[in-house]
Amino acid sequence: AAAKAQQAAALLESAEVGIFHVRPIEEVLEASRKAEALFREAGDLKRAVQAVAVTTGALFRRDALEEVPQEAVKLAEGTLEECTGRGDRFGAAVMKIALAEINMDRRGDAKRKEALEFAKDAKAVFIDLGERAMEAKATETVAMVLIKMCDRAAGPKVAKEALKFSRESANICQELGNKRGEAKALYLLFCSKMYGEASFRDALKYAKEAAALFAEVGSRWWQGTVLRTIADWAQMRGQGSDGIIYAEESLAILRELEENSGGLRRGWEASSLATLVGALSSTEDGIERAVEVAKEGVDRLKSTGDTLTKAQAWNILMSAHMLNEEYEEALNAAEESLSLYRDLGQKSCEVRMMREISELQLRLDRKSAALASYHEGIALAQEIGDVRLHARNLSAIVRLHLDEKEPEKALEVAAEAISLYQQCEDKEGEGVVLLNMSTAHVYMDSVNAAIAEAEEAKALFQAMESRDREAQANFFLADILLRSERPEQALQAAVAARGLFSKLGSKADEASMLHMVAQCNMAIADKASDSVQKDDARRCRKLFLAALRAAKEGLGIARRLPIEKDPKRMLLSGLLMAVAQAQGILGKYKEALKLIAEIQRNATEFMDREGECNALLLLAQVHHWNEKPDDARAFASQALELASKLQDEYLASLAADFLSQLDPQMKQANAAAGPQAVPSAAYSAAGGAESGAA
Repeated sequence: AAAKAQQAAALLESAEVGIFHVRPIEEVLEASRKAEALFREAGDLKRAVQAVAVTTGALFRRDALEEVPQEAVKLAEGTLEECTGRGDRFGAAVMKIALAEINMDRRGDAKRKEALEFAKDAKAVFIDLGERAMEAKATETVAMVLIKMCDRAAGPKVAKEALKFSRESANICQELGNKRGEAKALYLLFCSKMYGEASFRDALKYAKEAAALFAEVGSRWWQGTVLRTIADWAQMRGQGSDGIIYAEESLAILRELEENSGGLRRGWEASSLATLVGALSSTEDGIERAVEVAKEGVDRLKSTGDTLTKAQAWNILMSAHMLNEEYEEALNAAEESLSLYRDLGQKSCEVRMMREISELQLRLDRKSAALASYHEGIALAQEIGDVRLHARNLSAIVRLHLDEKEPEKALEVAAEAISLYQQCEDKEGEGVVLLNMSTAHVYMDSVNAAIAEAEEAKALFQAMESRDREAQANFFLADILLRSERPEQALQAAVAARGLFSKLGSKADEASMLHMVAQCNMAIADKASDSVQKDDARRCRKLFLAALRAAKEGLGIARRLPIEKDPKRMLLSGLLMAVAQAQGILGKYKEALKLIAEIQRNATEFMDREGECNALLLLAQVHHWNEKPDDARAFASQALELASKLQDEYLASLAADFLSQLDPQMKQANAAAGPQAVPSAAYSAAGGAESGAA
């Protein structure tokens, strides 16, 4: 009996280590099932249930391509019922952990909530029973579920809770000398910090410590996964170049593991290759290298003959073509990937590929085809019961209608999207749709409705404790308020956004907001400029000086930005114009003209004809302020001629209006004002707005 007990314990340990080190599933299943049989034979039901939990985990991983892992669910639920029936609190808690690991991943939002409840219940039981090792496991599982919720846009508030449980799990594992558990907890701690909007550099130390511990305990798969996650987060935070070394090391590790897996492909190499391509593409001169690496890697992956690997390879090739702006080729690659996912029955992947195809069709100006693809994605999402994917496709259709200047249709679809986001409790997705509804109301000249929706979105983001989203909502509000001639309120929103972006370390966004702060101050001064009172004149000068200070501070930030943050120097040119305008108003004409010359050089370098036109208009203004009417008229006439060639009604109307002010006889040249511009915060699915709403 003692020999069998030892054999069973050794088999269970082998199965648990096999799961951790991601060894072949059949080996794990053989060991865990033999261990269970031996424990039951010896009457040790406690250890038998632990063996069942390992079997459940192995089945879940084996059936990774199934939308619902039926065999794993059936075994876990049946064993939980058995343990509950015989009053086995320990066994029931073990199986709740097993079910939580399944339900957090692939069974929808309701099951994810159930997973959190199960993990917390199990933790309480293990504390009561004095089972410290299992308490650590349950604590880790709670953190994992919360991070999965963050993956689904739960926000920083939930991330803070995940951080608490991750830290607690790390402390318990350290106390028990459990290095495997400690490494996982440190990895979860890194993820929690990143979802909680900590700076990348502050969180990085936990990930590096986790990777080192995984290497120490011999888990190359976990080491490679942590390194890949570091690179992914670096890119998401706009620091892709910092992630290249981690992406390269991850690819080397995971490629080696798959090469030595006896022909079993699990998508590890493809995932790390995609990460490396993304990291390389985010650097100043990295797109050519990224495309080269992608094409070399894709050729390797296609040669494996594995359907999932080939589907992933086509997906990576699609990304490479997009980097090169080869949208037709990208669309062909996306369709190949979609076809392979269909062969595999991977409907959730089908939905995501349909979205990629829709976005590419939009880039190719095939709007009807894009709309049809979005609706096909919606049908698939409904088929698998994925409410969030359904809502995300509706959100994309809202933006399509906005691009087509169809605000009424956009609002109609937005109402349905809001309802679905509320159903799956996705506050971030709901807030983004509200901002797009605000854009629709701007199109319809319903400014009060637009402001109310933007305020509602901001309140949702504040409830999530998402400083990033709150900052974006304030940016949006400032833009609307400034355009609707409410510069005092716009200034409050712009200052709030600037402060949040500064705390988040988002330098480009901070510079943009300083530009808007400058614009708001100048607009407030313009409102007061008609007064002949000395006090008002002094106040105007103070406001113009405040505008100059804000614009100069923003310009200093913009000059230090890496080229990939402002590739066409649009932000830099905008701030140069703001500084030059303020200097011109304050009588610093030489300084203003020097900056306008720099604007013109940038516009010529990047073939920005609108920028050239704006520079000519600003030249006309500065010469007018300097009492040189002939020069002012000449530059304004050049601006009008260029705007007419560009068929830009708005710029043409500005130039004509300026000329009419110089010469009343030219009033007949004053064209009607062009359509109101859309606020710059209208979001796209590929950008930050829905990145966390997957």
